[in-house]
Amino acid sequence: MLIQKLGGAQLEEDELTLIESKMSAMQISETIFRDRVPEALIKELQIDKQTWGLLTNRSLKFQCRCSREKMALTAMSLGEAELREIVAEIGKIELNCAYCSSTHKFGLEELIKH
Repeated sequence: MLIQKLGGAQLEEDELTLIESKMSAMQISETIFRDRVPEALIKELQIDKQTWGLLTNRSLKFQCRCSREKMALTAMSLGEAELREIVAEIGKIELNCAYCSSTHKFGLEELIKH
């Protein structure tokens, strides 16, 4: 959750500190699960005299940008000698994306011809 004081906002430092302490005491995931709307969180964080709210609401989307081509380029950055050594020791060249956990397998000749 991101709360930011924008230019021109009439919010004192002690009010920001109070909001931060409210945030740390909140069970944000429980509030989201219970109410399912960001506005419920804002309502819990507001101090009586404040008039502020949600600027935008976007759904988060899990999307990895890895591709077979990017993984091939990463493998090729090791150089031909290192790739041959990996194949000799392990028998294959296999890269795993740390973000989406996809696995990409390559043949030695496939990488060398690039």
